[in-house]
Amino acid sequence: MNHQELLQTFAFANEFKEGDLYTGGTQDDQIRAEARRRLSAMRLGDLSRIALVEDSLSDCLSRSIHKILSREIAALTVAAVKRFLLSSNAVMWWRTYHAGLSSEAIAAIVKTMTNDELSAVARKFFHPPSTSSAGESSVVGSPQHLGSRIQANSPRDDEEEILFSILEGLSYGCGDVMLSVIPAFGDLETIIKLDQLLSGIVERLKLPTRFCVITDIATNPSIKPDIGFLHLAGTSKALKTMTKLDFDELLDRAAGFDELCFETSQGLELVENAAEQMDMVTLEARAFGLARYFRQHRRIRANVYSTAGLNGQGIFQTSGQLLRACLESAAMAKLHGLPIGLNICSTFQLGIDHAALQQVTAQIAEQAAPAFLTAAAGNIDPTLGCLTTSFREHPRLRRECGKQMTPAMQHRLTELGVINGSGEPAAHALTTAKLFARYAQAGGDERSPETLQAEGLKKLEQLKQRGFDLGYGHLGDYTAPREVERRLEAIYAEARRGMHANSD
Repeated sequence: MNHQELLQTFAFANEFKEGDLYTGGTQDDQIRAEARRRLSAMRLGDLSRIALVEDSLSDCLSRSIHKILSREIAALTVAAVKRFLLSSNAVMWWRTYHAGLSSEAIAAIVKTMTNDELSAVARKFFHPPSTSSAGESSVVGSPQHLGSRIQANSPRDDEEEILFSILEGLSYGCGDVMLSVIPAFGDLETIIKLDQLLSGIVERLKLPTRFCVITDIATNPSIKPDIGFLHLAGTSKALKTMTKLDFDELLDRAAGFDELCFETSQGLELVENAAEQMDMVTLEARAFGLARYFRQHRRIRANVYSTAGLNGQGIFQTSGQLLRACLESAAMAKLHGLPIGLNICSTFQLGIDHAALQQVTAQIAEQAAPAFLTAAAGNIDPTLGCLTTSFREHPRLRRECGKQMTPAMQHRLTELGVINGSGEPAAHALTTAKLFARYAQAGGDERSPETLQAEGLKKLEQLKQRGFDLGYGHLGDYTAPREVERRLEAIYAEARRGMHANSD
């Protein structure tokens, strides 16, 4: 099989998503089945001898593979490795040979798996950090943990909107993995301001978490945040398109950080027109390979999350495709030795409403066993304009999956009065207002707690009037009040009407 034939086989073997059509994929079930048979019969050694793309990223991935282990498993077929990974000895086999598995081999294995098989792999492999404290059973990335990354976006980069979004998220027990914000404006002054805001929240409330302004370290080299951010891709061309840096320059820029937050996304390179004829699954596998390189060879701690569903109807069209993408991403990341978070989104073009997205999010949380999910104030991200996972969903998802936030965050939120006597987040407007009072007093405000709480409640009401899903609280079992549901339904219906009107 030559280079072009292998690219085509990889593209044909994917479980169908709309974006596959951009890279030579097919909707024909018979063609897909035949491609999977061909891929399953390939030996890892033969697969490694055919470069899917010749670029600096490929050279880096090749250098990062353990050559002796790679030779030991070279005679195994993709099907044989798949059987090992689904066996009762899977974890032992992986621990022995994972350093010899290339990203392309991992992509090939995943392409031949059913959803149930992907879920079985995702629920077998967990990679908590080696620096975790002894005795803590639910550290980030462990089997007992389901955490959250608060994404407190503001369409105006308004500090008050971001502050109260984070405080409200904390009131639902969110934020144990990270506090983050995506700037609406990318100027240096705004980024520094937001970084200082996040730093102040963590310091004043003594939160055992990290924070990150989601702005690429390649774009703003003068900023040294708590955690650096880098959007990964599967080819050097795609990385250059996004970062404006050559691959070696990017490696040098990343070397200044001890921890990086990496984002991947199936379909991003298709949007960026930098796919190099490679399919979405393989591109993301190679992005995870780069994250593994940073983690293992550059000794940089890696916090990785994959965004699924944000690239519009040209990439995904159904909730089934969204579920498949998340299962693939979770399995591939874990086979690379990475703890993986998910940002599960749905653009209005996709046509999945918030109720359907909540259902598939619950499926993904259970079946993909991610380390964390994104958490936002309400189901609509006010900056990105997409549906996502709300704060309210997280307590219920943790309970349904039988998992917890980190013990350190559980302890601190209990001290702050967020966790009630039954161990559940209190999650109402007064809780948020009390956190605001603690935050203000820690910053030197000498007014009484009662005065500051009243101010916090007033500010929450003002933010509600601006359209933020803040201060509404919840019904039993963290169900959104009917007022919130009606608001979401109206926004979704109006957005869909607007799109149909534009297309007409």
